[in-house]
Amino acid sequence: MALGIFRSFNKEKSPLSYHLRQRFLRPAERQVEQIPLEELTDPGALAHRLAEQYRVQPPTLHGREAARDGDDGEPRPTGTAAVRLPTTRFYVAIQVTGEVELLEWWPDTLGANLSPVDHGLGEWISPAPGTPFDAAEALRRHRALLAQDLWTIGRRSDPGPLALYTFLDLTDDELDELATNGRDLSAEVDESLMVIKPIVEAIAAQTRAFFDTEMPRHLQQLIEARRRHLQGRRRAVRSLIWPTGWKYDSPALTALPGTPTPSPEAGANTHPMLIPRSTPAGQSGPDFEQQSRADEAAHTLIDESASVDDTLVRGVAVRDVALGLPARLADASFTDLLRTIRVWADAVHRHPTAYVRLAEERISDLLAATLNAALPGAQREVYSRSGKTDLYVRADVLATGAAPAKVFICECKRWSGPSQVAGDLDQLLGYLDGTDTAAVLLYIVDRTRPHLVHEAAAAKLRERPEYRNDEESIVDGWPLLNLQTPTGRVRLCLVFLDLPATRSAADHKARRQ
Repeated sequence: MALGIFRSFNKEKSPLSYHLRQRFLRPAERQVEQIPLEELTDPGALAHRLAEQYRVQPPTLHGREAARDGDDGEPRPTGTAAVRLPTTRFYVAIQVTGEVELLEWWPDTLGANLSPVDHGLGEWISPAPGTPFDAAEALRRHRALLAQDLWTIGRRSDPGPLALYTFLDLTDDELDELATNGRDLSAEVDESLMVIKPIVEAIAAQTRAFFDTEMPRHLQQLIEARRRHLQGRRRAVRSLIWPTGWKYDSPALTALPGTPTPSPEAGANTHPMLIPRSTPAGQSGPDFEQQSRADEAAHTLIDESASVDDTLVRGVAVRDVALGLPARLADASFTDLLRTIRVWADAVHRHPTAYVRLAEERISDLLAATLNAALPGAQREVYSRSGKTDLYVRADVLATGAAPAKVFICECKRWSGPSQVAGDLDQLLGYLDGTDTAAVLLYIVDRTRPHLVHEAAAAKLRERPEYRNDEESIVDGWPLLNLQTPTGRVRLCLVFLDLPATRSAADHKARRQ
């Protein structure tokens, strides 16, 4: 059995108001801190909705029945120090509905004047050796000792519902007399129940008042304060405007090691990765003319194709289909990209309720828009989305006779368990055809302890045969792994977007749409 309840100790050390605030109000306060300004239009209604999310039903007592017998009870003192009568303990279970654990706390606002079950009995203190025997004091100590465990909470079965327990200790003589003296044990239990019934009713009343009044009032004050603070921050940010804004570098591609780089004409508006259309002076011959005609045909295909996405490479607009040498995303660009994703993820973490119901495709769209707005410094889409959730940047590889290759890929997945990691990596690697590639595997984690997900995902990736080693992380908490695939080297960053655990069926349905 658990420790006894309804005692003086509970009244002095376990106030119900403290428990209600810690268990329900503090999590709601943290939730308020994550709500974006757009959702703070009606603080009163929002406060009541939050309180209802956490509301529990107060405990209510119902029927009772014998639970078990045969346990040794506390030996009962007699009129002499040398004699104590053995007893047998008989437990009675009282059915309780609602939040049974609240019975462990004392109703300090509505039950301050109620008496605990050990009221007037004092403490149980073992007499010091040599103390003269006092029969009345021995009986008081015995009753004080019984009161410490007279009411407890335990499971009716294992597993099973919680119940409130009390007990009766009977000597062998009392057991023999039950058939002749008309003693009613049920009435004795009911009499004990009448002592704690006002305490239970006060616990229920204080719990209802907390969710009806105290919690919504407190949350409304917090919501109003947060709205004023966010409005002030927005006004401050909007006032910090200059004619010329911050200019970011465009994502840069660099040639793979050991690959020759063509020299464009002096002054030509070409990227080092692009082969010029015109013939440099001093070069001629059938081989060169054949290559020149192939280059011209490819450029014509680019110019006439209106359905192929534009990609910005160091300020030069090229298409998904373009001429050039094998390339990879520059290290500096990959670093900028990951740090930008970190800033975006931090913003999501500050306002998680706006994202928790979104499907991974919509979150990918928002990430692509953020990268294009923050990184390229031009009104072109560098980061595009194809298929279901992947973001990518293509490199120019027609010069090698291959199709355009993706030098960066980001796959966005909602976490459902460690068993999914292998399939997610296979899907991501299936998109990669460059010989040296940067990649991001982004997991949307809606779990109560996301750090466990982080550890499990990284461990599963390190078990893969493609895994070689870890690099020093560019962003703290996001592992950067080196993989070796049949097509080449892949630098894979494992990114986590931690959102609150999905609570309702409506959220589950919404994120699938």
